[in-house]
Amino acid sequence: MLPVSPSLLNDLIEIGIPYYSADSNNQTPLSWAATNGQEEITRKLLEVGVNIEPDKPSFTPLAAAANNGHEAVAQLLLEAGADPNTEDKDGRTPLSWAAKNGHDAVIGLLMNYHATIDKEDSNCRTPLLWAARCGHSTTVKLLLESGAE
Repeated sequence: MLPVSPSLLNDLIEIGIPYYSADSNNQTPLSWAATNGQEEITRKLLEVGVNIEPDKPSFTPLAAAANNGHEAVAQLLLEAGADPNTEDKDGRTPLSWAAKNGHDAVIGLLMNYHATIDKEDSNCRTPLLWAARCGHSTTVKLLLESGAE
């Protein structure tokens, strides 16, 4: 997926270019927008009704936004109905990705949308363990204060 401006995206949608298809890396335009913190493009894609949840375990647009600390994009996705507890192929949730990378604002947002705080991935790692393992002391404190065990 090549980067596009919101106006170019509008033009592409108007002429019928598929805005929902994945590229050779299995990345959709919404995943690209979430990864890169593109609020306007995310908003436009949500307005035209792109699918925000994959049919199988996958690295979701919400996980991409959480992984990269894009709180505003994560907010848009959650408001559109993204599930904060969707797991990728390794059992990681958006909260795991945010904790691994020390994105406390995104963690707070996910917690407001009822993210499961002690969800273990396929390697038995919780968001708290990811935060501790990666040296994010403020994230560890935030998770403990939020009830992580």
